Amino acid sequence: MTCAGFGNVQTILFNSHAAFAEGRMEAEEERAWSALASRVLDTVPAAEEGPVADALAELQSAVPPTSGAKAGNFDSDEAQDAAEKLFAACEAEGFDVA
Repeated sequence: MTCAGFGNVQTILFNSHAAFAEGRMEAEEERAWSALASRVLDTVPAAEEGPVADALAELQSAVPPTSGAKAGNFDSDEAQDAAEKLFAACEAEGFDVA
């Protein structure tokens, strides 16, 4: 569940970044999608313990849920590092997030 939920967050972010880069949405809409992704991340159920649970907690701490047009903090160094750890932990458990 944890890795699947993280995959959903990554899908939201990938699609909104791609649409913005291709001119299919404005910056305000991209920020709103990022805010949604932060709220989805906040609801991802944690694994009971271990590297996946630890990495999710770190990412949730780095990217608190936001609302409206205030973008989630996914681009910070702290969030990027935590996301990389969660990708690696999920892959080590046999789940392909990409």
